[in-house]
Amino acid sequence: MKKVLLGILAVLVLLIGGLTLFVNTKSDFIIEKVSEILEKNLNAKLEMEKLPQISIFPSLKVSVDKASLTSSDFTVTFNSADVNVALFKLFSGTVHINSVKLDTLMLKYTAPKPAATARQTKTEPAQNKEEAKSLEEIIALIPAEISVTNSNIFYKDDTQELNLQNINAAIKDFGLNQNSSVSLKGSFAYKDKARDIAFDLIADINFLFMGQHLEYDIKQFNFTPTKGFPFTQPIDITAESAMNFSPLIIEKLDGTIKSPFAELNLKSKGDRQKGELTFDGNIYPLAIQESFLADMAFNKLPQSMKTEGNISNSAEEITLNNLSLHPNDGSISLKGVYHLAKQELTAALFAENLAVQDYLPKAGTKKAEAKQSAQTKAAAQKQQENKQQGNTNFSFNLVADAERISYNKLVLDTIHSIIKGKITESETIIDIRPLTFTKSNEAVHMNAKLELQPKDLVTVSLDAPSITAKNWASAFTGQSPVDAKLAMHSSLNLKTADPLNTLNGSGQIDGSAITIETKLLPFIANLLQINLKLEDRYEFSTLKAPFTIKNGLLSTPNAYVDSPVIFAGTNGTTHLGKQTLHLQGSVELKKQHLTFPYRVGGTYSNPQIGLDLTKQLEILGGGLLNTGKAAGQGVGQGVIDGEKLIEKGLGKLFK
Repeated sequence: MKKVLLGILAVLVLLIGGLTLFVNTKSDFIIEKVSEILEKNLNAKLEMEKLPQISIFPSLKVSVDKASLTSSDFTVTFNSADVNVALFKLFSGTVHINSVKLDTLMLKYTAPKPAATARQTKTEPAQNKEEAKSLEEIIALIPAEISVTNSNIFYKDDTQELNLQNINAAIKDFGLNQNSSVSLKGSFAYKDKARDIAFDLIADINFLFMGQHLEYDIKQFNFTPTKGFPFTQPIDITAESAMNFSPLIIEKLDGTIKSPFAELNLKSKGDRQKGELTFDGNIYPLAIQESFLADMAFNKLPQSMKTEGNISNSAEEITLNNLSLHPNDGSISLKGVYHLAKQELTAALFAENLAVQDYLPKAGTKKAEAKQSAQTKAAAQKQQENKQQGNTNFSFNLVADAERISYNKLVLDTIHSIIKGKITESETIIDIRPLTFTKSNEAVHMNAKLELQPKDLVTVSLDAPSITAKNWASAFTGQSPVDAKLAMHSSLNLKTADPLNTLNGSGQIDGSAITIETKLLPFIANLLQINLKLEDRYEFSTLKAPFTIKNGLLSTPNAYVDSPVIFAGTNGTTHLGKQTLHLQGSVELKKQHLTFPYRVGGTYSNPQIGLDLTKQLEILGGGLLNTGKAAGQGVGQGVIDGEKLIEKGLGKLFK
């Protein structure tokens, strides 16, 4: 591309440079000398159908009809060109271009493959030194006015391709530190191995170059991605804006954005000290999901979501006065301030009436999950590479509050949390202290620390000083099999990539005033044909349930519930990731002096409960041999009960 620009500049500047030497000479001689210079410096051949027309007063003007400049790797042609040069500055040896007009310019450049030799590399510094120009000389070669009509520019190298078609542009009063204007219309296409981009643009632009002030009126902007993007639908933008770049302040931005993902109206106001932007419209979550997350379906994403916001900024900070979303029947709002120098966000988040399960992914096939996992890993790796290349230093403080947040049948009255985070090239750490859930005036408190980088580790401490189990359990089951006052304490940690299979920790659940509804004891009595009237509702005074978790395997050693009439204990494991059950224990009826050992196997969705026959025979045999291992405490009663169980129970059981 550099050589292309040099080629164009060579045509314009050398024409005028030749005129300074040969102004009183014939045009054909000028062309001959210019051609010699181009052939020598650019290995390019200049051809003109007609001799250039030259006028001298009041300024030096050169008009050239159809001409071409051709070399092995680029071609420049145009139907006509006018170059206007300041006449009096020529007498001091200075070339100052007032204006350039090009009609039907066609520029085509294909970069040759690099074949630099040691000798060429060695001589480059000397060549660069010869080509170096002073700032004044460069500025003098920038035309004050440029006009381009029906022109095309094509550039191609080994990695990318750029095609600009039907370009019509008029640049007036172009110069340093002075107001300039550009009228532009054209079609642009860019291609490389990763993505293709195409867009049509009609715009009027006014800018102050050195003052970095820009005004533009986008009358039409149609953006169409064609390859390498997750979407192919066009995006239309019309906007009118004024902004300063030192610092970046939007003084005015009025327009619309229409795309498959959102339709927004933009309004703004401001001055050189402060800008303010207001927007409203709709975003389309289903369209976003289908384009960006095609392999991940969600439970109940809304088709359309209203949004509105107000943002203001100064040289020091960006203030989010309000950002609101309205998903389904709920709402989410965010307010905050971003400090530019500190790269720190301080914000407050509020949500209400949201059903969490609506926005969770649906259960997919193993193939889809495997693909999603691979994509997640690839995205994480790419993100890691980008962080290493960049200079990330971002921190945030977020206060989050919510009301009426539900997950299936569980409805939380309030949620409150304070979240602090820090993201740098080497670490991403998020502290959540505290996270409090409230239901029926009962609170569960959690503290969490997420070390996403470099450890990918989450640690959580949980504290529930007093909650009613029935209030919480009813959200997960149709009935409430447990009614108790519980206190819970635990400390957990997990690897975020595979939480259920990498969960580790320990804790304990303590309870009192417990009521348990169970069909287990009547089921066992009926199985063994024992003539006992057993209830399916029992009250307990004590619950102790210590637990440990290692890589997702939850162990419950010596967990029990106790009351004056019944004692039930359990030991065993359950795998949280695989959802398997391997539990064993016993239920003791204290008044009847009977003990029933049991086993629980299967899975969460299909538990299999039955007697532990090995333990049962051991208890019965102990009673018969009068060894004190009967079901109850009294030896004689144990023998009698043992005889009845053998006679009435096992005989039928083994038929």
